[in-house]
Amino acid sequence: MTDAELVDAITKGDEIPIGYFDESPIKVKNDSVSTEEAIEALKNFLRLTSADRLADSRHPFAYYQFMVHECGNDLLGKQSGQLKEPTQVWEYVTPLHFYFAKSDDKMHVVLEANVAWYSHGMVMSWENGNTLVRVSEFDGTTTNDNPEYVFCTYKQEFNTKRS
Repeated sequence: MTDAELVDAITKGDEIPIGYFDESPIKVKNDSVSTEEAIEALKNFLRLTSADRLADSRHPFAYYQFMVHECGNDLLGKQSGQLKEPTQVWEYVTPLHFYFAKSDDKMHVVLEANVAWYSHGMVMSWENGNTLVRVSEFDGTTTNDNPEYVFCTYKQEFNTKRS
């Protein structure tokens, strides 16, 4: 997409095909930053591919494993506890929309998704649109208190570090 097409999509709140999710069209929302500020992060985000998603699997998988630990083995019904490979986690993630947010003067692309294992869903945040810096339940923040971690919880054994 050209810059003009991206500006138009952001302004209208259109769906944009996202390579990270196998070109699935995902709605963009923008009510907090200027379109001009968001463009570069969006262009970076659109360069991500399904290979990047698969490489990031350990982070949402850790979130899933933490929730199984906290809530028990029936989170996915018959499938609960059956996820043995991190890449399997994506079968239970449904992207809803993404938006832009600034944190520490850095632009973030923030994606909200439904997940089968938790009613509060999942948020994924990419700094500058290309570096995954946070996976968690949705709580309105774009980064972790400790920037070393992507998934971060009080149970250290589930925490995942940035690549």
